[in-house]
Amino acid sequence: MIFSKSRQVHDVRSWRSVWNTNYSAEAGYPDSPELDRLRGLITAQAAETEQVLGLAVRILDATADLTRPAESLLDQLRQLVPDSGVALADDLTLIGKALARRSFAVHAAAAPIPDWPDYGGGAVLWQPVVSTVDDRLYTDDDLHRDFTIQVEATGAAVRILRILVTRTIATTAH
Repeated sequence: MIFSKSRQVHDVRSWRSVWNTNYSAEAGYPDSPELDRLRGLITAQAAETEQVLGLAVRILDATADLTRPAESLLDQLRQLVPDSGVALADDLTLIGKALARRSFAVHAAAAPIPDWPDYGGGAVLWQPVVSTVDDRLYTDDDLHRDFTIQVEATGAAVRILRILVTRTIATTAH
């Protein structure tokens, strides 16, 4: 949630919500505010990881362009620390996985779809689904897992930054 100066709470507004509000007399689109909220959280957490990646790259290359996307910063960080050891390599892999999951969550179509088959009485249940991937539903449970991966990736980026800061301090102290 985002707070304005008046402390009013703001949530992500999906295009479906805007459509349904403005054109309610026309055919509506089922909305999925929880999916949109989770996608927003994933994006915000990934931005935190991207910021830390930029700090880490800047320690190793003072002239680095930090306006590039996180994936590019991660690639540069991998190039700058090629003999990073297993722990650092695992953290870099986790960050790469998180960035890929972020991209999927952001670019996949988020919409509730009818959950077939009919569960009795002719009622169709709507299930919030971001997309189908390889004939598998990508649901809010998947988004929760992807958010957890984002949080873990931020932790991994901070660990890398700490290692680089510690090495820099040790190098300049001698």
